Amino acid sequence: MKRSFTLMEMIIVIILLGITSTIGVGLLKIVFDGYINAKNLFQLFYEAKFGAERIGRELREAIPHSIVIESGNSTLSFAKFSSGGYYYRAYPSLNKIGTDSGATLNVGDYISIYNTMPTGIYNDKSCDPNDNTSTMYRIDNTTDNITLCKDPVADSPISKFYKFEEVVTFRLNGDKIERCSSSDFKTYPANSNCLTLFNYVRSIRFVYTPDIYDINDQVVDIYLEMSKYGTDLVYKHKVHIRNTP
Repeated sequence: MKRSFTLMEMIIVIILLGITSTIGVGLLKIVFDGYINAKNLFQLFYEAKFGAERIGRELREAIPHSIVIESGNSTLSFAKFSSGGYYYRAYPSLNKIGTDSGATLNVGDYISIYNTMPTGIYNDKSCDPNDNTSTMYRIDNTTDNITLCKDPVADSPISKFYKFEEVVTFRLNGDKIERCSSSDFKTYPANSNCLTLFNYVRSIRFVYTPDIYDINDQVVDIYLEMSKYGTDLVYKHKVHIRNTP
């Protein structure tokens, strides 16, 4: 004669199955949440790493002392150079120079010579003969050496010049970092040609340390707080800029 399950035995089995299922679902949820969190952290880390390194690469092409930080330290602007080299004065003309470099200089280009502060770049008096603050000079002729629009205010101690390319601005817009640019050096920050560089940014802070110890080492620290679906990440990056004015 076959023995069947009693009602009590069936109730006990159902209870045990319920407990086992609850524990199993809880464990699966923990594992799944851990996987999602790790995946988000991985994405946030590489978003921050890529963005900070991209900013750093461009900062190393900044004309000396052109860095400006605004908007609660969340906007960074600088004048970027496309090439540079060494020059010598082509006397007796005060506004003529020669170059010993392979930099291609054309009529209408602007070069910077011995810039020591941001106002030397972002200045609408670059070719005013009575101005002694602007360090930007337009090239008016390349036939006989290089004719500048005026006599340079001061010479670089190492006879270095930088060819201006564009003003670059990195800024926080919502939860993304944008890169904007402008070919007009007279104003900053740049507000045109804006492209998204990276996303999931809760906050960004730029800290600029100029060359205060006279060792030709300007430093920009980048502090990023990233967030995605409840997963947070803090990322720090230091950029050394050794361009000599």
